[in-house]
Amino acid sequence: MWALLLFVSSACRVQPAATSGHGKDDLSGSGVSTCPSCDDTCEIDHLPVDESPHVEGDIEYPTLPPAGGPHNPCWYEFGIHEEAVPAERWVHNLEHGAIVFLYNCPDGCPDEVAALTILAQDLGPWVLMTPYPDMDWRFAAVAWENRILVNCLDTDAMGRFYEEHVNNAPESVLSDPAEGCMD
Repeated sequence: MWALLLFVSSACRVQPAATSGHGKDDLSGSGVSTCPSCDDTCEIDHLPVDESPHVEGDIEYPTLPPAGGPHNPCWYEFGIHEEAVPAERWVHNLEHGAIVFLYNCPDGCPDEVAALTILAQDLGPWVLMTPYPDMDWRFAAVAWENRILVNCLDTDAMGRFYEEHVNNAPESVLSDPAEGCMD
């Protein structure tokens, strides 16, 4: 948790705030922002995962976006996806050490999505980027048991999150998915 807090502190100043029982801190940003009307708020979470069984069908996650837990037996193809990838699929990517970038801009945010796309492409093969309409935040970076949620895109913070958490999960990104699983 401290490493994550130190990482985020370069993009978000810690404000006096209560910490919930699951490791959530309210932080206020000081990083570069690409959205014009931002409240400069971000949230970091460390969400320990007790179990992560393979499950068929839809899964109701208690926390959105999820940072682990039950997931589909098949993980999803890495890369940039313009259509929403089901959480049950990309959570399996997290279990293999991937970083998932999510965005939710009901009114549109083409410049920010373009900047996030460039970042995702530059970071390498272990990124999955997808729209995610089931969160209240505009942007998120999610790793196994960890996530950062922001209303203003900060590509520097997202890049540092990737470096801190990539391939840091129960299974390696170098594992091959089950045969017949990739879309």
